[in-house]
Amino acid sequence: MILVTGATGFVGSAVVRRLIAFGEQVRVLVRQESSRLNLEGMDVSVCVGDVCDDDSLVAALEGC
Repeated sequence: MILVTGATGFVGSAVVRRLIAFGEQVRVLVRQESSRLNLEGMDVSVCVGDVCDDDSLVAALEGC
């Protein structure tokens, strides 16, 4: 499992697409208010949180 932060953006979502294409399992950390349009149709595990919040970051990293 690979954690990707910034996955809702243009570059981050492209990274996620490539990882999935290589057969990787992907988890994304997204803020509650972030648009997830760039992630539509992708088989990812979504964790809601913020990289500035230690607890949500630790939770998102579990198993990665």
